[in-house]
Amino acid sequence: MAENQNSIEYFNLQGWWESLPAPDQRVLKDVYEQQKGAGRRLLRSTHDRHTDIAFLSDLLIATNKNRELQARIVDKLMERYSHLPAPDDLGDDAIVELHHTQIRVMNYFYGQRNYSSQAFDMVLRIAQDNINIERRVMRIKRERVKRAAYRKADGIEKKAQAAKREGDVVKAAELHLEARAKRIEGMHESSAYSEEHPCFRQMAIIAEKNNDFELALRIALDARRAGWIDRNEDWTRRINRLNKKISERDNLRYIEDSGPFGGYLGAFNLSGFVKHEFAPAEQKLIIEELSAEHPLIDGTMQPDGHTARTVLARLAETAAKVLTNEYKDLTAHLDAIQVHMERYPRDVEGDVWERHLVFGQQSLECLAVVQGRARTKRSWAKTADPVLMMNWYSTSGIEFEDVARKEFNESHAGRDDIEPTHTARTAILLLAEAFDLNEDIEPVARESMNNGWAGPWEAVLARHRNGGGSQ
Repeated sequence: MAENQNSIEYFNLQGWWESLPAPDQRVLKDVYEQQKGAGRRLLRSTHDRHTDIAFLSDLLIATNKNRELQARIVDKLMERYSHLPAPDDLGDDAIVELHHTQIRVMNYFYGQRNYSSQAFDMVLRIAQDNINIERRVMRIKRERVKRAAYRKADGIEKKAQAAKREGDVVKAAELHLEARAKRIEGMHESSAYSEEHPCFRQMAIIAEKNNDFELALRIALDARRAGWIDRNEDWTRRINRLNKKISERDNLRYIEDSGPFGGYLGAFNLSGFVKHEFAPAEQKLIIEELSAEHPLIDGTMQPDGHTARTVLARLAETAAKVLTNEYKDLTAHLDAIQVHMERYPRDVEGDVWERHLVFGQQSLECLAVVQGRARTKRSWAKTADPVLMMNWYSTSGIEFEDVARKEFNESHAGRDDIEPTHTARTAILLLAEAFDLNEDIEPVARESMNNGWAGPWEAVLARHRNGGGSQ
């Protein structure tokens, strides 16, 4: 039966095994026996791994003093890695194996960074893959801790039942209480369980060494929030150090690097990238366009709901718009922006929807300023027209509303009775009504209503039909 096969056969690695030189085969047989214990033979022992890459990673670690053999193992491991099923298609045991295998492979490539030009890229790729599954891995590990405690509690319960059958009621009661205490203890141990996460740590170290303190801070915050341990220092200490570096750097940067590069781009430490990537003439065209469309580029130091990835995406759109065919390097610029964008983590759960709400809130605040119902202390107030700012916030909110809606639907699965709000659209509609822009009212209201957004659509349409206008 397949279950009785050795790992080479079970994972269909016969061709790879036979391609290895005889000395390498002997080395692998020896290290396997040393690793698994006396009497365990590589070609005789039944496989004990759920994934082929985990088995290969065992051999990789066991041959750490044989660089050429390790390279052969890694080649096969990465070949299999590229054909691995999606994490959602892997069982719990396999996903935990994948987690530990990725850590091993990341450490291998990090050790090769001075020997291979591609090794560092592989470190980042594997580490990010590992971080992408960390939430599920932590859940599985904590559930295992709880199950182990519950198994012990069940054993105590059996002793309690035996004592009860023997008529020893006092002992049975004591054992029942002990079992209950064991379950409670297991629940606490499960919720508090943690271990170090080398991929989070390595990514944070790399980002900090590259002076990308915002990225390093985001990684550290994500790791602490998820409950992982930083082996060398507490995540809070790292976070405090990074916050201090950001503060010190920004104080210097905003003195030395004023103007548009010290504003919106500067908030994400992208000034250096823009100056390095684009020629002065190109920079002038891009900044003028960005400043015209998005006043925050030259005003605030706050992200206002954006992330570095969205800023870079806007930078790419603007470059494609203003750098016409006379600039032959446009494609190279866009490629460079894409590469730079990959340095930043993608939105985690809740980020897009949170940004959606932030833009809507700011849109309504601008509307209140326009209507004279409120004043604002925001940094743009002294230099920018609130109508212009409201247009920027509302337009930005609409640009990624589909992604925000998708995230909302995923977090409210099975709840079709709940409609998400869209305050940015509400602000646009109320502004159109306030300015008597009647031709814009009905299209905005009906589109918003047809797309399933919650808002004052019907009320505004009713007022508009009755000719009431704004009150």
